[in-house]
Amino acid sequence: MRHLRSCRCVLSVSLFAVCISIAIMLTACGGSTSAANNSPAPAAPTATSPPAGSGTPPTSGTGTGSGSGSSGTPSGGSGSGGSGGTPTPSSSGNRYLYVGIAGNQGGVDGFKVDPATGAMTEVPGAPLLFGTAQNSFSQAGPVAAVKGFVYVGFGPPNFAAPVIRSYAIDPATGQLGNFTQVDAGAQNGDEQMRGLVTDSSQHNLYVVYQNNIASFQINSDGSLTYVGTATNLATAFIQALTISPTGQLAFVMVDNCPPKGNDCTGPPDFLLLTRDPNSGALSNTGKMMHQNNVSDVTGLIGTAFDNTGKYFVAWTVNNTSTSSTSQITVYSVDQTQQSLTPLKSYNTVNQGTVTSLPPVAFAFDSTNSFLYVLESSNENEQPEALVAYSFNQSSGALSQMQVQPLPSGRFPGGMVVDNSFVYVINSLAGTTPSAIYVLPHDATGKVSAPVFTQNDAQALGSGAELQF
Repeated sequence: MRHLRSCRCVLSVSLFAVCISIAIMLTACGGSTSAANNSPAPAAPTATSPPAGSGTPPTSGTGTGSGSGSSGTPSGGSGSGGSGGTPTPSSSGNRYLYVGIAGNQGGVDGFKVDPATGAMTEVPGAPLLFGTAQNSFSQAGPVAAVKGFVYVGFGPPNFAAPVIRSYAIDPATGQLGNFTQVDAGAQNGDEQMRGLVTDSSQHNLYVVYQNNIASFQINSDGSLTYVGTATNLATAFIQALTISPTGQLAFVMVDNCPPKGNDCTGPPDFLLLTRDPNSGALSNTGKMMHQNNVSDVTGLIGTAFDNTGKYFVAWTVNNTSTSSTSQITVYSVDQTQQSLTPLKSYNTVNQGTVTSLPPVAFAFDSTNSFLYVLESSNENEQPEALVAYSFNQSSGALSQMQVQPLPSGRFPGGMVVDNSFVYVINSLAGTTPSAIYVLPHDATGKVSAPVFTQNDAQALGSGAELQF
């Protein structure tokens, strides 16, 4: 038996990708749990940068997660999303969670979070629904948030090129204000937008496609400047993008091996990208890490660096003649040699009738002492759990502290961690609505059962947080 392969919908970092069979289902999804203020469908984008948004951008902290997602400071979840980052609060104490609306609708929803109780209320004017997207697979609900702005990916109707909308956020209410729009840097017909990822310095926004990654600079006014697209990175799919917090390099988890179009049939692996220290543009080195136990699940999933960049975690598998077991592998990172060395692998938990849950999203807390892992399966009853691990910063070792079961029956969307809560975003499955769970965590790293659940009739993508 080779590597695990399943048609997984990871909706993220951090970072969401829709399997084709599920995409067909999502196109039938309707309405929202609250009244929608629809903004008009975007006009065909241009290749130039958009004008600056109106007003002066507020100073803010950000909370990003993995997204299934991917990370760096993934927004998705991971924040993939995005995998994890944590917010840096400023004076007002207001915090807002923004979640992409996926499926064939496209849009963004926003919630104000009570910092004491975790209760969420929708911000004024939310959700914003964009109208029919290019198709369900290309409009996967990607969202990122930095510097007081929220960025949303969208595939316009009539197969126009995908765009990114940049929304200025009102610090007092969280309302999504005026937006600017820019071409999203798609190249060579690869227009399946799968995730948005930011770096920890909030200097760049990266758009993850099926085979390519577009790089943008984030300007002080929230506008974006296109700096290039790295193409032909994968034979089949990019599964995760993770930017080192040192800003020097990034790893892309790729299905099979690059470059696209060659005859390579080897197992999935990590591809090294370098990052320009000035523009932030990513470039393909062609250097593989030669890790032969990487999961080859189809779809965008989460990986993460710890907050120092010394360690890297990913979903791997242990294959025997009779079974495949999901694991979390911790690698040490040599920034100088640009290499990974596996340190130890840890079996994931069992839940319900599934004996080994795939770890689809990762997030380290702000102290770098704890790792939160969203472990979820689309098999059987679709069980899910949030697992908390202590993290030894000297050795990279993990120690499982707690398993917090979550309701079954949904597809994982992503995870966002801040200094008070873990937010788990799940998308609808069949007649089961989407849900966002708010779980408190304490100074010891342990989480409590959800204190608040936000249900939604829309399919959801990745999530990102802003604190003001």
